[in-house]
Amino acid sequence: MLELDANEAEARLERMTRYRRRLKRLLVSGFLLSILAVLSLGSGALWLLLTPDGLRTLIPYLVNEENSTVTVERVAIHPQSELLNLPSWGLIVYGLSIEPRDRTRTGVSIDQLVLQGPDLPRLWSNRELHVRRAVIGRMHVKARQQRPSPKRERPPNALRLLSADRVELWDGLYTAPFDDPLPAASFTGIYAEVEHMRYDPFDRTLHGLGWLAAQDLTTGDLHFSHILLPKVQAAGSTLNINRGTVRWEAVRARVSGRITAIDSRASVHLKVTLRQARIEKLVRNATGQESPVLGHADIDLDLYSGGNLPRGGGYMDAHVELSDVLIPLPPTTRGIYKDVIRLAPIARLDEEDRVVLKELEGRLSVTRGRVTLHELIYKARPPVLIRGEIDSEDMDLYFRLVLRGDPSTHPGIGLRLFGSPSSPSVARANRDELLPGWREAREAAREEARADGGRGLRRLFRRRGPPGDDEPKDEAEEDL
Repeated sequence: MLELDANEAEARLERMTRYRRRLKRLLVSGFLLSILAVLSLGSGALWLLLTPDGLRTLIPYLVNEENSTVTVERVAIHPQSELLNLPSWGLIVYGLSIEPRDRTRTGVSIDQLVLQGPDLPRLWSNRELHVRRAVIGRMHVKARQQRPSPKRERPPNALRLLSADRVELWDGLYTAPFDDPLPAASFTGIYAEVEHMRYDPFDRTLHGLGWLAAQDLTTGDLHFSHILLPKVQAAGSTLNINRGTVRWEAVRARVSGRITAIDSRASVHLKVTLRQARIEKLVRNATGQESPVLGHADIDLDLYSGGNLPRGGGYMDAHVELSDVLIPLPPTTRGIYKDVIRLAPIARLDEEDRVVLKELEGRLSVTRGRVTLHELIYKARPPVLIRGEIDSEDMDLYFRLVLRGDPSTHPGIGLRLFGSPSSPSVARANRDELLPGWREAREAAREEARADGGRGLRRLFRRRGPPGDDEPKDEAEEDL
């Protein structure tokens, strides 16, 4: 039988006891270190999320804004947050401001930001900051110029998307300084709601469906109020607007259209409809001058700006129908011209020496500082046609009366109104001024009639009388 020395057995037992004690100490230390690591990680996360200093550290990391100054005044846990209910978690951030050091980029300040229901797994796995609901109170977007800043390169681990099931904006504000040739602009009292919002801060693409309302939009002398866009759809770099309304000079206008390339230099095409607007207010807004034509106007216009147009090169093309038209004559108008108007069967002079017409219809275009009348037609027999330009310093208008023939090839007789809009001069206009290129147009019409055979000749005869009989009549009208 194997015998074990008592001293050796006691020594082995002592060694085993010391080993168990050492192992126990190691396990306890490891457990305590693990708890300390978890507590440290949790404390770090709480510090990042629930303190101003933590958020100032976290935000530049999340959205790659290392070259911006980030300030946070205060942070609080949303009162509806429940510890064991992750979708209920929420933060309230007060006094958030992001000011890029690059002076071409836009700054943002938010008085109060509420974020509820964060999707933390999506943040770490997909680099997408997603929340169930975001409420933005009093956001001020401060543009430093009115041109797009260059896109930023996306760093390897940068945030891919900012997204939310629902975003609400309360009392937003946008301002932009004067940026020659563009005047200062502001967009105030903005309220909006967007469902299923997704925004890429580097590609600058936006997706979502919602509505927008605003109190005022001002750019230069143009001022719009009571803005309501009940359906706005964002699809990447395009915004579609349907059934919108605005007020301009106390007149309600309908708006629809599209804004493309919002990720770079946005291109705007809007269709605007106004009913019973004052044409003189449109001229004054565009040129800063009084209009030589007064009256109510039904206006259907297409507005274009941005895109491939030069800076400040936006314009409006409009079809107008004028009613209750008044054309004030300058005090320097010669009596013979007033007598001709009084004798004409289609118009009259009122007690203020204003030509009274019933209705005009035609096209005009509006650019920054200029209104161009392509041709306004008074559909009477004989017809009266008005064309010319009005800008911030000058005007040059032609009033044409076509006693016979086709107005597209027959100059008729008329007056020229020119000079300062406040004190214009009036003079008789010759045929080349009334209808530039009328000889070439008449010859082209005759060639077309000859090529068309007898039918064309009969149409030409009905429009103007026998060919060759026009010139003496023109001379007679010139004498008048």
